Amino acid sequence: MEESIEAACASRQIAGVVLMAADKTGTMPHLAAISKIISRSNHMLNTVGDFHYTKSFGSRSLRTPEEPLTAETPMWMASFAKLLTTIAVLQCLEQKKLSLDTNVTLFLHELQDIKILTGFDENGEPILEQKASPITIRHLLTHTSGLSYDFFHPLLQRWRNSRGEKIASGPTIVKRFHYPIVYEPGTSWEYSSATDWAGRIVERVNDDQTLTEYMQAHILTPLGITDLTFQIDKRPDMKQKLAELSIRDATDDGRMKHTENDMIKVDTTDDMGGGGAFTSPASYMKVMQSLLANDEKLLSPETVDQMFEPQLNDAGQRALMEKLQDPAMNAIYGALPAQMRKDWTFAGLMNCEDVKDRRRAGAVTWIGLPNMNWVS
Repeated sequence: MEESIEAACASRQIAGVVLMAADKTGTMPHLAAISKIISRSNHMLNTVGDFHYTKSFGSRSLRTPEEPLTAETPMWMASFAKLLTTIAVLQCLEQKKLSLDTNVTLFLHELQDIKILTGFDENGEPILEQKASPITIRHLLTHTSGLSYDFFHPLLQRWRNSRGEKIASGPTIVKRFHYPIVYEPGTSWEYSSATDWAGRIVERVNDDQTLTEYMQAHILTPLGITDLTFQIDKRPDMKQKLAELSIRDATDDGRMKHTENDMIKVDTTDDMGGGGAFTSPASYMKVMQSLLANDEKLLSPETVDQMFEPQLNDAGQRALMEKLQDPAMNAIYGALPAQMRKDWTFAGLMNCEDVKDRRRAGAVTWIGLPNMNWVS
C-alpha cells in the first residue's frame, strides 16, 4: 500500500496523502501481521497494545515540492468542521441550553420568516410558500431542515441570479447562507448550510462567544489542540505552513499541478461551523480518537452513542438514497455502493449494510471538499 502511494506521489498522480488510524481497545484484528507490514512506518504500538498508525506522503505544496506534507501540516478542513460544530451543539444539549426539538428561531431571528422556494412563475418571479412546521435543532443536525447549499440547488442558483447576488459568497453567515428553504422541514434530506446556522446558535446560547472561543474552552483545550482556527489570517504561524491545493493538468496526462484556487481563501468574518475550520490531521485525529474511545472528554458516553445512531425518517432516507443515485454525488459522498441502504446520523453518513472487505454495517463517514475522508 505504502509503495503504491509513494509511486503515485512521485509521478504526480496525487500531490500528497496523510493516513492515520487508531483502535480504541488494542484488539485490532490481525494486529501482529499489520505491525510487521508497517514496521518501517511512523507508527506506535505501545505496551498495552493500542494501535496507532500515521504515515505521510508527498508534498505540502507542488509550488515548493521539496517541502514534505506531514500529519502536523495545517489544512483547510472544509466540511470536516461539521463534526466539531455538532459536538459543540450536543454539549449545549447536555448543558440543558438546548433540546433537539428546540425551535431554532428562538436563537436565529434571521430565519423567523423563511419560506419555501417551490419554483418561478411565468414572469420569472420566485414562488414562495409558507412552511407549516418549525425548523428544530434535530433538523439542523440531520440536514432535514429544508435548507440546502445555493451552489448545489438549481432553484437557489436561479434565486440568487434573480437578485443579482453571487453564489456562495459573503463574509458572514447571513450574507452567505440566508436564502429560502427548498422543502417542508422534516420531509426530505438535502446536504446544507444547516451546520453553519447551528454554530451560530452555539455562539448565542453562550453569551455571544465566537465559535472559536467556545471550542477552545470545551473541545480544543480538553484534547490539547492548539492549531485550530476559523480565521486563518489571524494565525500567521499556521498560514505559512498551510497545505496548498493542486489540480489535474489536462495537458500533462492528468498529473497534478499547483493552483492558486481561491477556494482555500475563506474570506469570512464569522466562524463558519459548516466548512471554515483549519487544523492539522494530527489534531483532528485527537477528536476522532476521543469519540472512538468514548473517554468523556467531550461528551457523555450516552451522547456519543446517540451521535452515531441513524436519525432519518422514511421520507428523509428515501431522499438521501435518491440523491446518492447520481454517480457524481455518490462519489463525493464516499463512493459506497449506490443501492446499499444508508442513513444519516448526527455525525455523518452511515452504511446500514456491510461493505465487503471495506467496512461493517453501522460505520459512519464524512468528507471534506479538498479530498478528505474520515471513517469511524
